[in-house]
Amino acid sequence: EIPGVCGIVPGSIHPDYIGIEAGLSATGYLFESIARRANTTVAALSTELDGYRAGQTGLLRLTWDNGDRTVLVNPLLGGVTFGWHLNHTAADELFAAIEGTAFHTRIILERMMEHGVPINRVIHAGGIPQKNEALNRVYANVLNKPVLVPKRPVTSLGSAIFACLAAGLVPAISRGGAGAGGGCGVRAALSDIPLALFRDGGSGVGRSEYGRGVASIAGDCGGGAGSASLGMTGNRNCCIL
Repeated sequence: EIPGVCGIVPGSIHPDYIGIEAGLSATGYLFESIARRANTTVAALSTELDGYRAGQTGLLRLTWDNGDRTVLVNPLLGGVTFGWHLNHTAADELFAAIEGTAFHTRIILERMMEHGVPINRVIHAGGIPQKNEALNRVYANVLNKPVLVPKRPVTSLGSAIFACLAAGLVPAISRGGAGAGGGCGVRAALSDIPLALFRDGGSGVGRSEYGRGVASIAGDCGGGAGSASLGMTGNRNCCIL
């Protein structure tokens, strides 16, 4: 049992292992909403991030735009950004959001490791990592672990392997996954100061009366999760192996 992690199912991924499902809510939609407000695309906006350094925007983003799925498990929370100035750009906001989702992911991994789950590497699956080198770089820095990016699309690969198993085309899950790997690892160092600020801010705001007040405002305004004035609009995107 891991507090704040809801999807723990033996055999759900491999007969010999326990599948642990956890992650952020609406990561892809979060990035897309930032680009949409700037009348551009995530791909185009990401080209401006090559020279960005950790924490240089001065923005701290609590990425609860569609609530917190793990580890606070509160769908009513709304996104919060600290440090706004009039000269901040859409690229600044996107970079801060990428940092925020990376910090959130590290907190999730730390919660798992605190309860006996060994994590030696991260495989960045899904559609975003193969198209966004800035995101991969930030995640590798924040997580302080090797981050592997598949060389080819892997979305729905697990479903395809199970379908082949059900049809008798492969004798076992392990054989079905053969040849599905590959990729490149990236890793670097990062100051833990932004992470500490995120952890303290997230714990304080998310668990406090203020956090519940933000959720209440969203409801009073007729919006759903993440619809408060402090939030933005929010596709769940977090695959950890």
